[in-house]
Amino acid sequence: MTIQVPPTAVVSPASLTFPATLPSTTSAPLNSTVIASYLVPTSGNLTVTAPSNFTVCSTSGGTYVSSYTIAYTGATVGLTSIFVQFSPSAVTSYSGNVTITGGGLS
Repeated sequence: MTIQVPPTAVVSPASLTFPATLPSTTSAPLNSTVIASYLVPTSGNLTVTAPSNFTVCSTSGGTYVSSYTIAYTGATVGLTSIFVQFSPSAVTSYSGNVTITGGGLS
């Protein structure tokens, strides 16, 4: 008998709260971390994607983009930082989710 464990990712903190940010400016980055296991296939890439008006990067001082990949092997991703910046286009309330896909995550 084989026990099949579904791919799992844990993000901490799961929610980020940005300070008030003027339109056409960019906030200082905030960060979360992700750890993933039981990924399929056992090596590949996870894709980190930001919602509209947000950008993501793997390092705080790097180039912020709409999405980037995290390579993994051994069906796991060790503790990895995800940095997020907020760039509002108007004075209004914003929300959204950074998504992590690939490796069988749903």
